[in-house]
Amino acid sequence: MTALVVAAVLAAPSFVFGREGGNIVPLRAQIYPGGRVVVNSQAGRHLTRAKVTALRRYAAAQGFTQLPRRIDCPATNPDVATRYVKVGAARTVFEHGACNRRFERVYAALRKATGVP
Repeated sequence: MTALVVAAVLAAPSFVFGREGGNIVPLRAQIYPGGRVVVNSQAGRHLTRAKVTALRRYAAAQGFTQLPRRIDCPATNPDVATRYVKVGAARTVFEHGACNRRFERVYAALRKATGVP
């Protein structure tokens, strides 16, 4: 790989997650391959590369890439925010409600790792 390609890969976040819509303050958190965490455009915790790798493996073990891109949980109040998780550059999943265990597990692991409430 050329230095430019490597720099581009390292500049893209490994994970982006958060919430939007509803009656709650929006949230956007990013975890970069080197462990840098940015929450709502502010520097957050720093994770080890090993932790970022472990989170990637955990998402894969949960079958994240097999989840539908949009999960609309039955009987969810429209005022509830939609949460989302993006793993790598290719896959973003949105969940309105809290009915998909695999999405919930990945979201919870990202929140715990970053300290996001």
